[in-house]
Amino acid sequence: IRCLTRRGVKVVRVPWDYDFNQIPFDGLFISNGPGNPDFATVTVENIRKAMATCKPICGICMGNQLLAKAAGATTYKLKYGHRSHNQPVRMVGTERCFITSQNHGYAVDNNRHMLRYFTKPRLCSRRQRVGRGLGTSVR
Repeated sequence: IRCLTRRGVKVVRVPWDYDFNQIPFDGLFISNGPGNPDFATVTVENIRKAMATCKPICGICMGNQLLAKAAGATTYKLKYGHRSHNQPVRMVGTERCFITSQNHGYAVDNNRHMLRYFTKPRLCSRRQRVGRGLGTSVR
C-alpha cells in the first residue's frame, strides 16, 4: 500500500464486509486475512459485483483466495499451511521463478469454473504444486 501511495494513488481502506461498489474506484487491492475464506461470503459477493465492471483487481494471500471464490473456485484447508520465507513460485508455462514469503492455511482449488473469468493459473508453488496467482485475458 505504501508503494501505491508513494506513486500518488489514493488508497481507501474499508472493513472486510463493506460494499465498496457504492463508491467510485479505478481498481481494487484485496489484502490478506486472517481467516477462512469460506466465512467471508459478503466480501466474495462484493468482489463478484466488482468483477462485472472489468476494472483491475489484485488480491494477495487471502485476497487472492477471495477473488478466486468470487470467480467460482473453492478453497481448502492445507494440512500444515505455508508459513515461511523463501518459498519458490514459478510462473506457469515458463521457467521464471520468484522467491516469496507465505503465511496462509488455505489454498485455491483451481477448477474449471474459474475459466469464465480467468484464462489460467499464472503462478504455482514449486513445492506443493498449489496455485498462487490467477491470470486473465485483456478485455
